[in-house]
Amino acid sequence: MKVQPMIAADPETLVRQRVEAFRRRDFGFIYDSYHPEALFRQQFPDRDGYLRYAKEEIASQMRIERFRILKARQRQERAEVIFHQLLMTASGAQESFEMALLERIGGRWLYLGSQRMDRAMFQGRPEELGFADFETAPERIFF
Repeated sequence: MKVQPMIAADPETLVRQRVEAFRRRDFGFIYDSYHPEALFRQQFPDRDGYLRYAKEEIASQMRIERFRILKARQRQERAEVIFHQLLMTASGAQESFEMALLERIGGRWLYLGSQRMDRAMFQGRPEELGFADFETAPERIFF
């Protein structure tokens, strides 16, 4: 049974909820918190299919070791949240920054997608990373 994610008070709260859901392996929450127009929903139009995939391919292969939000900005019904994380995967540690794009629809914040930047692409302290760094990144990885 599909359960709607709780309404997050703000974009940062939704990002934190998604991280906690990932840690709990609650992939249903993650799926349901995606915006209907997200590229993710085009890749996985079937919720049950995604849940099977997540259980088989993601749950045993990845864990979020560290996570923190660095910056956020909101413009009316859209928001961007920059966060820093360390993932442990089957192939080793992956440290990265992401800038999540969210949109509020009907009072609910939903996740549109992210732009990812590997840690090696930014040599400064994480706190110094800004929105402009994502705009000028030599490799722009969106998902």
